[in-house]
Amino acid sequence: MSRFVRQRLLDSFPGGSSARDSVRQRVLDSFQGDGSTVQAKEYGENVYAAWKDISVSLSRSAILIFLLMAVFELLVYQHAATAISIGGFTLGNAPVVQIVLPAIVAFVLYDGCRLSVRWLELQTAYFELIKISAPMQHNNGLDFLVRPNLPALWGITVSNYTGSAVDKFMHRVNFYVTSTMILVVPVAFECQAYYRLIQKFGYHNVLLWIILVITALFGVSSAMTAMYVRRGT
Repeated sequence: MSRFVRQRLLDSFPGGSSARDSVRQRVLDSFQGDGSTVQAKEYGENVYAAWKDISVSLSRSAILIFLLMAVFELLVYQHAATAISIGGFTLGNAPVVQIVLPAIVAFVLYDGCRLSVRWLELQTAYFELIKISAPMQHNNGLDFLVRPNLPALWGITVSNYTGSAVDKFMHRVNFYVTSTMILVVPVAFECQAYYRLIQKFGYHNVLLWIILVITALFGVSSAMTAMYVRRGT
């Protein structure tokens, strides 16, 4: 694939530069003339609330991913009948449960990446609204200070940081650590999970191969989404 074609695909992907430019332009087109400052402030409050909700969902996704991986590891190496209770849910080590769990992990990761695209779009909209309703605060970077908190183990949507050299260095280190935790660790988990499942249930289990293909599709989708979102951070 040529560099030009690849760039066009990146820009056309939801969360790519064209998508964010579209959000930015739509905000600029929607708030013009008299009263635009008040309208931008009111709409900015709605955008911030939605932005905060996405951050909460990402926190849940990060926790759920590592929780499900831990549950799988506890179940797959048990030979006797075993059940694990999490809140109001009880999971047994039935073959179908063990086979399906890695696909659920892959789906939650994909959903988190999808939410990351939305997170970036809301961030772009909010910053543009603040630029209209409170230009002085925006020029001084105060809009960055009120960004909703992201989970410690979710680094896909960490945006460029403005601050001192030390702050930028620590921010960059944190980004790579969290990106490794949320991308490399799940990939390693999926590889060892299916290695163990094939060992345990053999190569002739049809359900196992179906779930493996589904997991691979979620994995490819997550990797593509994370790559495109990374261009906006």
